[in-house]
Amino acid sequence: MNRPRQALSALALAAAAAAVVSAPASAAIWSPVGTGMSGPVYDIATDASSNVYAGGEFTTAGGTAANNIAQWTGSAWSGLSSGTSGPVTSVLVSPGGQRYVGGFFATASFNAVSNIAQWNGLSFQPLTQGVNGSVRAMAANASTFYAGGDFTVASGTATNNIGRWQATGWSFLGVNAALNGRVEKMAFAPNGDLYVGGQFTSANGVAGTARIARWNGTQWQSVGGGIDLNIGATAQASFVEDMVFDAQGNLYVGGFFTGVGGVATPSVAMWNGVRWSAVGSPAAFNSTIVRALGFDSTGALYAGGNFNQIGTTFAANIARWDGSAWVQVGSGMNDDVFALHTDARGNLWAGGEFTEADGVRANSIAVLPAPPAPGVTPPTPATLATPAPCAKTFYQQATRRWKNAKAPNGRAAVKVTSRIRIYQDVLAACRTDLTFIFRDARTKARLAQLRGSTLGYRKLTGQDFSAPVVSWPTTREMRFTGGDTTGQNRRNARLVLVSYLRRKRSMPAQRNVELVIVRQVPRDASQAVSAANPLFAQLNAFGTRVGWAQTS
Repeated sequence: MNRPRQALSALALAAAAAAVVSAPASAAIWSPVGTGMSGPVYDIATDASSNVYAGGEFTTAGGTAANNIAQWTGSAWSGLSSGTSGPVTSVLVSPGGQRYVGGFFATASFNAVSNIAQWNGLSFQPLTQGVNGSVRAMAANASTFYAGGDFTVASGTATNNIGRWQATGWSFLGVNAALNGRVEKMAFAPNGDLYVGGQFTSANGVAGTARIARWNGTQWQSVGGGIDLNIGATAQASFVEDMVFDAQGNLYVGGFFTGVGGVATPSVAMWNGVRWSAVGSPAAFNSTIVRALGFDSTGALYAGGNFNQIGTTFAANIARWDGSAWVQVGSGMNDDVFALHTDARGNLWAGGEFTEADGVRANSIAVLPAPPAPGVTPPTPATLATPAPCAKTFYQQATRRWKNAKAPNGRAAVKVTSRIRIYQDVLAACRTDLTFIFRDARTKARLAQLRGSTLGYRKLTGQDFSAPVVSWPTTREMRFTGGDTTGQNRRNARLVLVSYLRRKRSMPAQRNVELVIVRQVPRDASQAVSAANPLFAQLNAFGTRVGWAQTS
């Protein structure tokens, strides 16, 4: 599970002497939940009383102190005791109503708990001695609780990444070799079998158990031959991030992979109990990571994660499968989605590292309300007067600087300062959405951004304007107004981008980093969803001076 990036406020563009003004927000699909969190949300669960529990890496929720775990009662956020001493990556409410949190923390409610704890309504309590590594997934049935993650021992018992907790204590599944890699997700099938996904290549040495395996209560079994270990012909390792069962018992799996059981299934696959199949065309997701799957009250499948496009459809980190094609969900989220959860009322909750959902401020958590009851007609949003979409967009990267530096949050980073010119090839006032993304040119994987990245603009005079804080990538509707200032029937705006890329050993060389600017014609304010929005993008090699890049 990826970690920090965040923050976002108004973005500005200028066209010479004419200011660029953000368009009014269109009718929202997603709704914020209070004022949200001060950091990312990694998992969400709800109880029988419709209380919502959100775990992640934050210190406040709704402005109230909440260390990494918080509860939403329907009107306000509150912390659970003193919270945990580190990130919460998994939250579970069992069928019996017991509430558990897992993650990477030593204490909870100031009690020593070792990465996993149970909430009793007043404080967190340990499950004996806990486990010796991070907990990333939990599952429970009427009699047994399971925890998975990146650990080898649970209360002195060798468990190797997955353990079973009962009244008598912890035990391993199968032999103590269990899984040879991290567990990211677990889910119970209708028949009671436990499905496990993650980064392992084998379950107890059983053939065909790479990345996904099934525990039938007595032994590990293959699920259709398992996930292909690598991404296509590359050396990049695949992994499973999430899995959910639908009402018919079909299993949907999301993650970072290109094939399952010999079938081309990029990022999302379905197992019907007999064979694997793709969900959408083999070219559906664009080098993407699907981190979360969930269903709304109608049974429609949603996928969240790290992506901006599905086929030729713009979809910012969230998409819906309509039974025949993937479609965008409003204007999406402006950063990663890590969790999707449906409550008993049919509301779909999303958690992640985003600060906006469908153009509305929503810090790390948002909810998609269930449709109204039959016979109840929701109000029709008013159509807002906005300029027509811009016909064409040009951009050119001028210069860039690249150096090792610390991000504002103190983390090791590569600071990249870029100057970019944006042109609209029209004379009349117009509007457009622009999304700015940095990615590895070889794998097309998006590079992680740390907090403190900024995007400002310069006029033709060279005067610098104050740059707001943004997260990456960011999408904003721009308005270009006023007269021609270039003498070429174009409107000109100069952007200054300062970005902090997360520095790590696998960081690509400068020549292998590219900047992508995506232009999307915005939907009208009266539209809730539009799957027909045209999208086009033009790449240029990072750090090189290029000619005009025309997209249409």
